[in-house]
Amino acid sequence: MKTLLVLFIFVLVVPAFAQDVDIIPYLKQIEAGNTQNASEDLPSLKKRNPDSPSLLFLEGVLTENGQDALVIYNSIITQYPRSKY
Repeated sequence: MKTLLVLFIFVLVVPAFAQDVDIIPYLKQIEAGNTQNASEDLPSLKKRNPDSPSLLFLEGVLTENGQDALVIYNSIITQYPRSKY
């Protein structure tokens, strides 16, 4: 019974920490010169995942003004220091 309880808690808690948006397909499209899909999808992705450092990084990549992108990247560093971005 104890093992079942631990397994149940593990199944509920681990996905909550592991969820982040996979932006790799968008980054590959951007690298290939196609920014339109990522630009169109970004607002809805941010609405569903407002605290995602991955989406902040994607926003920074899509930002054409270098100073604005720098502000976004700095916010990732300060707000999400453990993020891979």
